[in-house]
Amino acid sequence: MKALFKNYGLFVIPLFLLPAALLTNLGVMTFIDDEAIRALVALEMDLSGNYITPTLHGAFYYNKPPLFNWILLLFFRLSGQFDELTARLPTVLALLGYGLTVFWVFRKQYSLRTGFFGGVHLDYLRPHPVLGFHAGVD
Repeated sequence: MKALFKNYGLFVIPLFLLPAALLTNLGVMTFIDDEAIRALVALEMDLSGNYITPTLHGAFYYNKPPLFNWILLLFFRLSGQFDELTARLPTVLALLGYGLTVFWVFRKQYSLRTGFFGGVHLDYLRPHPVLGFHAGVD
């Protein structure tokens, strides 16, 4: 086990750079594509008090299931603000959870080293980090 962690830089540097790679300028970019639609549907759920039937500008919006809207609404309520950072944070956390899942599966199937590098490098590879900045459900 000690031989596995002999070169700490291979393990520490990616973990140190991961938050910087995923969280830098997360709230600075304006909404792109359909990010604004997701946030607006969650905002309308909050303002109308109707958490079952999603609406967009007062019209029924059934293009996506409401689970992601509920998650967004939860983050909006916890942070107390409706902004780009809060809308994108659930997607980044889901991406980190995906990397942890890959780590866990690879660790059991192959080795700890393979699991670590599989999980961490998944979060660095494109298009995942780009999509991590996107507050989308797809």
